[in-house]
Amino acid sequence: MSGIALTMMLLFIVVIWGGLVATLIHLQRHPDDMSGQLGTNDFATDEVLIAQEIRTNGNGEQSSDNAAEENVATQA
Repeated sequence: MSGIALTMMLLFIVVIWGGLVATLIHLQRHPDDMSGQLGTNDFATDEVLIAQEIRTNGNGEQSSDNAAEENVATQA
């Protein structure tokens, strides 16, 4: 390989692996649970979000797309 090819290869190895390392450091300092639009708001807890997913319509049937799977999970 020529010197230019080696230089470009090393440059892009540093860019790719450096980006991975920077991402891992950022995720450790700022976990996904604590960032974004919802952040640490009270309405963004697991219990509240799960309750919003599992709603029933007027006939007592679940209104979500996975009603059969959720029904089996709640009976178990």
